[in-house]
Amino acid sequence: MLWQVASSAGSVNAAVLPPIGMIAAALWKGLAGGALLGDIAIILQRAGIAFAAAVAVAIPLGLFMGQVRAVETALDPILQQSPRKSLRWFRG
Repeated sequence: MLWQVASSAGSVNAAVLPPIGMIAAALWKGLAGGALLGDIAIILQRAGIAFAAAVAVAIPLGLFMGQVRAVETALDPILQQSPRKSLRWFRG
């Protein structure tokens, strides 16, 4: 395990690449103390709220775009943008 050797020998800063033992100890401490499970619950709650907000906006907007042709014509080019198209501007 090159990772363990490099971090234990001090050739790599432990704040950047901590030894596996340190990671395991922090994991156990988080699980035993309950802090890790609480943090996971908060993350899942935030993801669920974000998903619900996206659904609450996207579904009515999609239905509205399907009913009103002018709205679809105005918004479709914006909504059809893909990350690949916008990344073309950054090629060197």
